[in-house]
Amino acid sequence: MKLLLVICRASLERNVLDVIERAGVSAFSIVPAVLGIGQSGKAMHDYPWPGSNTLVLVALEEAPADNLIEALVAFRDSAQTQQHGAHLPLRAFSVECVEVL
Repeated sequence: MKLLLVICRASLERNVLDVIERAGVSAFSIVPAVLGIGQSGKAMHDYPWPGSNTLVLVALEEAPADNLIEALVAFRDSAQTQQHGAHLPLRAFSVECVEVL
């Protein structure tokens, strides 16, 4: 089983959730108003770095997790093309997980 951690700007949350739902995922957790600094810049919900991120946690078996990753990559690539190559503040990480309860 894999735990996917999908982090995006809050302004992309609905788009990312649409991708997740279209990939057939029916269970996930959302952590709103995540602050941080990373490759996509600063999202500190203050001046001069307004905005925040959203973290979506998704635990899936390997094949559905791989399908979701492919769907997220396709979304990112399409969105960046529409934005003439502009960087999209979207990241995804995968870690092995074991359900213990």
